[in-house]
Amino acid sequence: MKYLLGLAAALIATPVMAQQADQSNETGSSIGGFRIEAHAGIERPNLNDSAGGVTYVAKLGSAFAYGAEIGYDVPVSGNFTVGPFVSYDLASSDICDSGTIPAGNITVCFDAKSNITAGLRGAFATGTRGELYASLGYAKYDYDYAEVVRNGLNQVVSSYASSDGDEGIDVGFGYNHMVTENIYAGLGMRVTELGHFEGTPVKLQRFQGQVNIGARF
Repeated sequence: MKYLLGLAAALIATPVMAQQADQSNETGSSIGGFRIEAHAGIERPNLNDSAGGVTYVAKLGSAFAYGAEIGYDVPVSGNFTVGPFVSYDLASSDICDSGTIPAGNITVCFDAKSNITAGLRGAFATGTRGELYASLGYAKYDYDYAEVVRNGLNQVVSSYASSDGDEGIDVGFGYNHMVTENIYAGLGMRVTELGHFEGTPVKLQRFQGQVNIGARF
C-alpha cells in the first residue's frame, strides 16, 4: 500500500501545478486543475486460463459498482493535461459454483469487496468543453474466496478461505464533457490485469464500464 499512499500524497503537492493551471485558461480549454468525481456502472471479474493455445474464460458474476476519484490535471500544452489520481470503488460481484474432482465434490465461492487504484491520467481537450482521457495505475482488488471439498458422505475433506485479494495494472479510458463551467459528465471503461489468482496459473481480470459525474475547482 506504500506506493498507493505515495501517489495519493502527490495530489496534495500542487503549488506548481496551480500556476500551470492558470496558464491553461489562456487557451480557452476548460480541462485542467483539481477535480473530484463520482462514478457508477457494472463490474465484471473474470478468470482467464490459456492452455494448449486455447483461452478459457470463466465469469465470476457481475454487479453494480460505484465509487469516487480525485485527481489533479496539469496542463502541459494548450490541449493536453497529465496528473496523478486516486480512485476507490465498491462492488458486490459474487458467485458460488459446485463441481466434482477426484477428492470429492467441491464448492467454490467468490465475493468482490473493493478496488483502489492510484496512478497517472492524461487527457486531450476536444474543443473547449470536452476531453478524451486515458489512465494507467496500480490497483489492489480485495475479495473473499472460499473452497470446500466434501466426500460422498457429505463430510468436509478439506477447506480453504482467503480474504486478501490481488494487485495488478489498471488501464482506463473514456470521454468527459463540461455541462456547466465546473461540472462534467462522461463515460469510461476500466480494465485491470491482476495476475495469478490465488497462486494458480489462472489469471484474474476485472472489467468496469461506468458513468462519470464530476466537478473541477
